[in-house]
Amino acid sequence: MKIFNFSQKFQKVFFVDPMSYNNLAEYDYKLLTDYQPANFKVYFFGNTKYNFNSTPKKTRLIFNYSNYSNKMLKMISYIISWLKVFFFSIFIRPDIIHIQWLKVPQFDYWMICLMKLFFPNRKIIFTAHNILPHNSGKKHFETFQNIYSKIDHIIIHTFVSRSELIDEFRISPSKLTVIPHGLLSMEYDNNIANSFIEKYNNKFELKDKLVFLMIGGMSTYKGVDILLDAWNDDEKGLKSKKDCLLIIAGKGDIDYQKPIADNCIIINKFLTNEEFIALIEIGDIIVFPYRKISQSGVLLTVLSKHKPICVTPVGGLTEPFEIGEIGWISKSAECKDLIQILNEIYTSKNKIDQIRNNKELWKKIDTYYDWKKISKQTYNLYENLLLS
Repeated sequence: MKIFNFSQKFQKVFFVDPMSYNNLAEYDYKLLTDYQPANFKVYFFGNTKYNFNSTPKKTRLIFNYSNYSNKMLKMISYIISWLKVFFFSIFIRPDIIHIQWLKVPQFDYWMICLMKLFFPNRKIIFTAHNILPHNSGKKHFETFQNIYSKIDHIIIHTFVSRSELIDEFRISPSKLTVIPHGLLSMEYDNNIANSFIEKYNNKFELKDKLVFLMIGGMSTYKGVDILLDAWNDDEKGLKSKKDCLLIIAGKGDIDYQKPIADNCIIINKFLTNEEFIALIEIGDIIVFPYRKISQSGVLLTVLSKHKPICVTPVGGLTEPFEIGEIGWISKSAECKDLIQILNEIYTSKNKIDQIRNNKELWKKIDTYYDWKKISKQTYNLYENLLLS
């Protein structure tokens, strides 16, 4: 067994995130800076679109593939960026290489193989924010199975993801550590956000209305069509209720051909941070009718605002409910069950206020998803891997 004297030797970590912008920029910064032991030296390799207000020490923003529209140029740029990481590894000799995202899985696999070949004694960690890419089905299953087998250790954010890796990918439990994703607060101008709140209240005539909100980038796996079918159901939907409103907000492909109810508003556009926060503030209950997910950045933003939620029982969406009753869980992601839960919420308006005003509950949520705690767990994992 290798024995490291952590009090005398810097342990060097390469933290590599090719997609470090928007929510991921906040994730990277808070994970690396909310707590850092003196015996660790971290080198952060991120994307040139990194847009959090501060950067970790020893930052190199070298991934610029997102600046190109041409697919070939994107690929060439991505390969060059990874080769830079590889050559930095030769000279700096990190003890750990911690990868956050795999943008091109087929290439990333061979890059990992190359690093394992040249640096056999260095630990490679991968944070699987999603077990497989969104909307990809089983297309990349074999590639990710090969990647997961090569990685020394895998961090996942939910116990559902841990079970999936064990049961479907046959990954040893000893290679897996569950570390939650911290709450996301977003950077925004409070005055501008308040002006949007006032605008929405006036425009949508929200006084005395119960507001259901679905928010974020729209995609097939998020089930916007299921929510619309449930809301517009002729027999049991809420489309005829004048004292409630459904707002679906976010840019994406909302391919819904059926008529939209009068008490349903679709805002299909990119949302600024201020618009995003304002919509969460006016929402009484935030709905996640997802078909499939590992974990959700939108959910973590909503929880940071102490808003009640309604989720389908997929991925890690229900895990916050183990801390306390923060809303409603549908029996499934099927339309009939979503209809039932929407009606239950509609007739339980007092419960929404009770959840929102439960300070002890939200204190527990804040503690579980606290960045300093999560950062400590990550560095503890680094130390344990170096001692193994």
